[in-house]
Amino acid sequence: MALQQAEKKIKNIYETYYTNNAKEFIELFRYLQEEASLKEIEQSMEELRRIHPSHVTTDKIKLLCAKHKEAPSPVSVEEERSDIAHHAIEHLRAYDELFQTKSLGKQGGNCMNKRNWREEVVQYSKDLRLPMIRQHFEEYVKDAAERDVGYEEFLALLLQKETDSRQEAARYNRIRRAEFPYKKHLEDLSILDLPEDAQKKYKRLKTLDFIKEGRNVILAGNSGTGKSHISIGLGIEACMQGYKVWFTTVPLLINRIRECRSERTLRTFQHRFEKYDLVIADEMGYISFDKEGAELLFTHLSLRAGQKSTIITTNLSFERWGEIFQDPVMTAAMIDRLTHQAYIVNMNGNSYRMKETKQWLEDQQLV
Repeated sequence: MALQQAEKKIKNIYETYYTNNAKEFIELFRYLQEEASLKEIEQSMEELRRIHPSHVTTDKIKLLCAKHKEAPSPVSVEEERSDIAHHAIEHLRAYDELFQTKSLGKQGGNCMNKRNWREEVVQYSKDLRLPMIRQHFEEYVKDAAERDVGYEEFLALLLQKETDSRQEAARYNRIRRAEFPYKKHLEDLSILDLPEDAQKKYKRLKTLDFIKEGRNVILAGNSGTGKSHISIGLGIEACMQGYKVWFTTVPLLINRIRECRSERTLRTFQHRFEKYDLVIADEMGYISFDKEGAELLFTHLSLRAGQKSTIITTNLSFERWGEIFQDPVMTAAMIDRLTHQAYIVNMNGNSYRMKETKQWLEDQQLV
């Protein structure tokens, strides 16, 4: 009967004070086996509990027990301690589930009131908006257990995977918001098929240093020589490297400005337009526009001059820009603003589209 009462008291101590700290409970249990009686431990715990429940720790219990030991202990107490310790060791297997701790990926026992750590991690991941950890936690735990990964490394790997996932999602969103009409990558370019001047300047443009410097790029030349491909490729690469990019054609840009003005959202648009790290204005000169359109274009491109980068693609030489702006003074001012410290690339050359068409026709004849 006394043994059953002692076991009940030990279990009650665990459930009251040590449910979330099995290691400290094991230390207390060893202390009970080797140095203190159950009565001494209970007495010390009661004194600490009167001060505050949070003061009940194994270290403080040991200190109080040591203080009580200044008075000689009766032999009966030693016998009690020895008897309880002896039988408790025999019954230790029954308490394994209380004492066991979990290493990464290894299942411990299912003890009473034990918290389900994995479910809590998943819930915390949901609360903190960490979808990668939430969705793949079991997989990460299994991998860590197989490789015997330490706690610090495991935590670092979890955070690294979440960071990588977020960065990938951010890259995807930057490309989506850039509104590219289609995807063209720099890796897909045949450098040797580019006009000579483009071949010389391609390597420098690919570094994207012009964005850091706030310089413009003007790709001027006849149709089919890769102007749009280069501009979109540079834009996608900029998105991948963390820059905010927006692609538009010159006619669409003018229409967008007019719409915002009529809807009284022009200031919001201007603020956003100024903040893009890179704006790509394609097809300058393909479609003519009226004087008001020219003024709107001049005003908004001027907002970015010397601060942020703009890529202009055009099939017209600068001498012919007067045809689209219809005002010599405005034309001169526009050219001056856009070309100041800009990378001007001569894209005149053989049309690669024409080359592909000829190749396609030859293939058809062979068929």
